[in-house]
Amino acid sequence: MPKPAVWDDEPECGHEVACAYQTHYCTYIRVPRLLTLQQPQSPDELLLITVYQWHELWFKVLLTDLRAALADTSQTYEPIKLLRRGIELLKLLDTHADFAEAALVLDLGLARPVRAAEDKRAAISEQFSELEKLTRPLLRALDLPGRGNTVAARFKPIPILHTSPMPEAAAVVREYAARFKAFLARYQKFVKATLSLRKTKAPAYSEWLRLPDLLNLQDGLKAAWAERGQPPTAFWKPENISPDEMMFIVVHQCFEVWFKVILDHVDRAIPLILRNDIAEATRLLRRVALIQRLLVQQIQIPATMLPLDFMRFRSQKMEQDGKALYTGLSPASGTESYQFREIEIVCGLRDDPVFQKYLARGGAARPPELRRPLHPGEHPQPPRRPRPARRYPHRVRRVLPLLAA
Repeated sequence: MPKPAVWDDEPECGHEVACAYQTHYCTYIRVPRLLTLQQPQSPDELLLITVYQWHELWFKVLLTDLRAALADTSQTYEPIKLLRRGIELLKLLDTHADFAEAALVLDLGLARPVRAAEDKRAAISEQFSELEKLTRPLLRALDLPGRGNTVAARFKPIPILHTSPMPEAAAVVREYAARFKAFLARYQKFVKATLSLRKTKAPAYSEWLRLPDLLNLQDGLKAAWAERGQPPTAFWKPENISPDEMMFIVVHQCFEVWFKVILDHVDRAIPLILRNDIAEATRLLRRVALIQRLLVQQIQIPATMLPLDFMRFRSQKMEQDGKALYTGLSPASGTESYQFREIEIVCGLRDDPVFQKYLARGGAARPPELRRPLHPGEHPQPPRRPRPARRYPHRVRRVLPLLAA
């Protein structure tokens, strides 16, 4: 079977597919390229890079949705839907802030030097600065005593507050603005604690996170238009994608960057367990548990779009020269995520027939990423002993309340 065709000289994913140019998870989500954009100088820095890249990916969704909501003059539910998604994302960002503050500030005490901009007034995150500018009029409009006063005349009217037939429009706008204002304070405090702005040769914020590359991976690459039943012979890159498709791509990219951290932590924990360094292994694996809790909440974000919104980019059709041509996401599936499969295997899920052809391979014949201490016969297992009482380092105890929250 052929491998997926390579787009723009990107790394190969190694999958086998029925047709080289079919829509494939790794090509659509741009996974191989995405996973080359984290270049930490230490194992713990991978966590810091991922936290900030995760923020920037969701900032792009918030920006896309907010711009669309503020520009929408139609009397439909669409702008309300986009703002409600923003509210759910801000809740997610708040949960993420709990984890980031506990893991990076309290536990690891990480601080990364980045080169300060020449303009001292320049924000470190251009996307977040733009979000703040777009959200500011929402707060002002809601705080104004009336529409006809001289103060209101100085501000551009917000269509959603004047044209939306939905009675909850003002309440949704108010909640969005209030949640953003609360997150703004937390985010600024977190940036101050984890980034050290210096006039040095250290990379700038955007260079350190590879933001030009990272924020250019949401283009909705699919199989080219073809008649039903005919294999596509090229890729198709749409000129624009909808806010819903942007969110759909980003949520999967956010899963993939966190999967990379989970695998890193599990790989570091297993040798520690084999050396009976249980305290340090527990510290890493508890952090994995916190990440998984974050991902459980993140998986709810796609539910903010309607089924019809999903179908608009999942299955597309057009007429050309009297022929019906099709493209879309089929047969791509999230189950094609090789990092997710690797997490399943390395964490002990080995009985599924899907994994048997990999696990049946021995020694060097097995792909390097699957050579794990969990495979019997390859690595000695420590003898079982009575389970010791739980004792955690002082810093780790600060993280534990989050598990019970």
